[in-house]
Amino acid sequence: MIRNLTEESHTAKKLIIKRDIKLITPFFIPSFSGVNDRNFISKIKYLLPNIPQRCILISAYDYYKFNIIRKGRRLFEDDFMFKIFKDRLLFLDSGGFEIKIISDKKYTINYYDKIIDILQPDFIVSYDCELNLSLKESIKLNLPLYKKNYDKIKVQLFHFKEGDIKKELSELETCLLDYSGTFDILGLIDNELGSSLIQRVSKTKHIKKLIEKNDLNIPIHIFGCSDLFSISQYYFNGIDLFDGTGWFEKLYDFKLMRSLSKCNISNLECDCTICKNVDWENITNPELENMVSLHNLVGYLSFFDSLKNE
Repeated sequence: MIRNLTEESHTAKKLIIKRDIKLITPFFIPSFSGVNDRNFISKIKYLLPNIPQRCILISAYDYYKFNIIRKGRRLFEDDFMFKIFKDRLLFLDSGGFEIKIISDKKYTINYYDKIIDILQPDFIVSYDCELNLSLKESIKLNLPLYKKNYDKIKVQLFHFKEGDIKKELSELETCLLDYSGTFDILGLIDNELGSSLIQRVSKTKHIKKLIEKNDLNIPIHIFGCSDLFSISQYYFNGIDLFDGTGWFEKLYDFKLMRSLSKCNISNLECDCTICKNVDWENITNPELENMVSLHNLVGYLSFFDSLKNE
C-alpha cells in the first residue's frame, strides 16, 4: 500500500467534462517535448502509434518548429496525424515550457491559434508564452481562443509565483468566480508549487479547498509531474490529472517506486508485456530507448489502476 502523507483521502471517480469525454481518475497523460532532443522526430513517430494511454499531450511549439519554420522532414504529416489522433484524445499545450528554454520571440499566440485550427485537439491549454502575466491577464489574453474554440475543453494555467501565498490564492479565487465557466480545468506546474513535496501538496490542498468552498466543479491538472510518489500524494489530496515527460527520460521501477538509469533495464525484475518479450542483452540503443519508454507507459497503467483501488 502506498503511504499517504496526510490524513485525507481521495477516491477514483469518473470525470465527465463535456462532449461525453469521460476519464476515470487519476489519469496520466504522456507528454512530448522536442527541447534539446536530436532524436525527437524518430522517437515521436515510433512511440505515438504504440502508446497504450488514451490521451497524449504535445506542444504546439514543436509543431511550429518542425512543420512551419523548418525545411525538410515534417514532424506531423497529415495522414500520420489522422491515424494517430482519431482514436486518442489530444491535449495541445501552447509551448510555454519550450519558450522559456529557447526564447523564440517570433512565436506568438496567433501561431498557436493557427495550430489549434490545424490539429483540432480535444483539450487546449492556455497560451502562456508571455511571461509574468497575472492570472487575470492570462485569462483575458486567452479569451478569444476560448470563445473561438467553445467546443473544446480548456485548461487554464495558474503560475504560482514566489511571494505571499494568501495574495496568490485571493487572486485565484477572484478569477475563478469572475470567469466561472470560461475554462474547464485548472492547470498547475509541479515545480512552481514549492521546493519540497510537502510544500507542493500543501498548496494544492489550499486550492482544492478554495474550489470546494465556492462550489466550483473544476478538476486540477498537475503539469510536469511523472514522479510516482509525488503523483500518489497529489492524488490522495484531490488531484485528478497528471502529465510529464519522465516516461521517456528515465527508467521506472514500479515495484519499488523509484527511477533508475536506463542501463539497469536488463537487471530490472519486471514481467510487464514489454519486458517479457524483449532480449535486453541484444538490443540496439535506439530500440532500448523506445522499449524503456513503453515499459514505463505500461507500468503507469498498472500504477494508476492500483491508485484507483486504494
